[in-house]
Amino acid sequence: MRGSNQRRQGTLASSRPCCATFGQLMNTPEEYRKHMADGGATSGELASEPGWFDLWPAGQLDELNAAYKTQDFIPGFWGFGSNGGGELFAFDAEGSVFMIPFVPMEAKSAVKIADSWNEFQKMMT
Repeated sequence: MRGSNQRRQGTLASSRPCCATFGQLMNTPEEYRKHMADGGATSGELASEPGWFDLWPAGQLDELNAAYKTQDFIPGFWGFGSNGGGELFAFDAEGSVFMIPFVPMEAKSAVKIADSWNEFQKMMT
């Protein structure tokens, strides 16, 4: 397998403001932002399904979410990476981590895999 880590923003009302750059406060968990700023892992194995994570570069979250049209297809979720295959990793407005198929990308297919970034991070090996 491969080896490194990343997180989400949404259009739902949230207590966390959305910003355009990683250096500003974004609608992503603070722990996630710290992980990325500290140079934490961006890809590697996960101790549970889906078995692999590949985090997007923090400075490209806005661009990649726009390219994947996450707010059109899955409003309220903000992509931050993938499993290196056909599924997106995304945060919801509460900071939970979900796995969502890229095709078809729809909220009803979202599967919660962690209640928080910290829980997701514990799965990273």
